[in-house]
Amino acid sequence: TIDLLQGRISRVTIGPESNLSPVWSPDGTRIVFASNRDSRTEFGLYEKEVGTIKADECLMRANDPVIPTDWSSDGTRILYQSHNAQTGWDLGILSLVGDRRPAKILQTSANEFQGQFSPSGDWIVYTSDQSGSDEVYVKQVRSSRAIQLSSEGGSQPRWRPNSNDVYYVDKVGRLMLTHIQFDPDLIATRPRPLFQTRLRPGLGFIEGAEYNVSADGKRFLLYAPPKDVEPLPGTVLVNWTSRI
Repeated sequence: TIDLLQGRISRVTIGPESNLSPVWSPDGTRIVFASNRDSRTEFGLYEKEVGTIKADECLMRANDPVIPTDWSSDGTRILYQSHNAQTGWDLGILSLVGDRRPAKILQTSANEFQGQFSPSGDWIVYTSDQSGSDEVYVKQVRSSRAIQLSSEGGSQPRWRPNSNDVYYVDKVGRLMLTHIQFDPDLIATRPRPLFQTRLRPGLGFIEGAEYNVSADGKRFLLYAPPKDVEPLPGTVLVNWTSRI
């Protein structure tokens, strides 16, 4: 974590295992993340209370790789993606109340990933390659019907907090905005570009959004890779075994 006021960086997890894809709780006191600390090959979901020495709590173990993508605004559910050999990446929800039983909510022959809850928690946006390329879709949590939001490529969707605005990154790295109307029918405005970024369109399946947006939609926190970096030179050594 980074303390923006003091500029202090603090390590949250300790150990040789891989810990990745952290997601903040709505109140900012905890994170959920993926870790392979149990098997070193498959990932489970773990919760960490930030700023304490309490042990990490295992929320979910799975036979397939599993990665958290969002935490509902009421703090009761975690949206995750998991990988299946037959169906690829699918979306599921882990309830943090009751028996904490995970449930798949979207499992098709395509890959579904980068899921995000709406502020109300009743809808999700996500990326899917069902059309042959990555596009952004929206659907009700309890419905199988989905509507495509992006056109000509899109990934890394995010809801604006307390709003029906959805952002995503198009195939050339522009940050796009569309507004969704739910009543009486689901209608989305035509996406419009906000500004060009250096974000990487078409990220891998396990990588989440490289940006975040403030509640008022006026400020953005973006990953900014170095610009115009020259590649390091490489050397090819031929017949290297003769020098052994």
